[in-house]
Amino acid sequence: MVGTNRSDYEVAAGLSRTFVGHGSDGLVRIENATLHGLNADGTVGEECAKAFAYRSHSGFFGIVNSEESFQNLVRFLFGNVRVDIWLDVDELRLPKEVLDAADGAPVNALYQIELLASPRSKPWYLSRRTAEEDSAACLTQAQWKPGTQLYLSSVFLAEFGKVDPELPGLAYSLTLGVRVPDYEIDKRFWPNSHYEGSYLYRDTVIIQLERPSDGGDQWTIRYAWQNTGMNTSTIPLQASELDGSGIQVLLPIDSDVHGNPAAAAIKGQVRLMVSTWNPEGTWP
Repeated sequence: MVGTNRSDYEVAAGLSRTFVGHGSDGLVRIENATLHGLNADGTVGEECAKAFAYRSHSGFFGIVNSEESFQNLVRFLFGNVRVDIWLDVDELRLPKEVLDAADGAPVNALYQIELLASPRSKPWYLSRRTAEEDSAACLTQAQWKPGTQLYLSSVFLAEFGKVDPELPGLAYSLTLGVRVPDYEIDKRFWPNSHYEGSYLYRDTVIIQLERPSDGGDQWTIRYAWQNTGMNTSTIPLQASELDGSGIQVLLPIDSDVHGNPAAAAIKGQVRLMVSTWNPEGTWP
């Protein structure tokens, strides 16, 4: 669990949060709060599962005593399904007016990628990353190349957490947002056509997962984007096997809904890597 609220960390009369600064829980910076595996040759391996909560390091509003941490912990220990959430970015298109204004000068932009994940029937998030809370994932125009892959978070889901045991499968909502960046031309902010807080892309999808039953290996996955109103997850989603370690499903995203080649755009896919976690896991 990664805390993202520095404001409520009161240790040493707030001296710690002052020195650690933004992008922290008041004591530990977000970029230093996650772990990686270690490969056999000693090199850094894959990033471990992570989730984010708007909580401070400790105190009345600390992450240790929070609802978010408790719910993530019991699902990690006794949950049935793990979902790793990735964003594959195939295209990051600069707007034509920025390129025209640059006239060959270097252009850069910082894209802030937000994620909110919440299980069905619950009034809290399993993971929450937003720009205002300094917890969004970041990608610059200079860093991007076609096929860039960003690991955003993991969620663990549990059968025992369902409010109604008769409801089919395990369901959760996933909101993905990409903020319009502050464009820089030759290292100077370009304010034309800038609207604070606007989104290049933002949508919510409801995903329902049904685990294989009776010794089978066939997952049933349905989804529904919410951009046309509240929709139930009825659209089947095809999955591909991952060498015995689970399945992978892809949800394409495209902000260029009007087909305007002169507009800024992001295109790619949300990639969900789904696996059985504790097959017989239940609340003790």
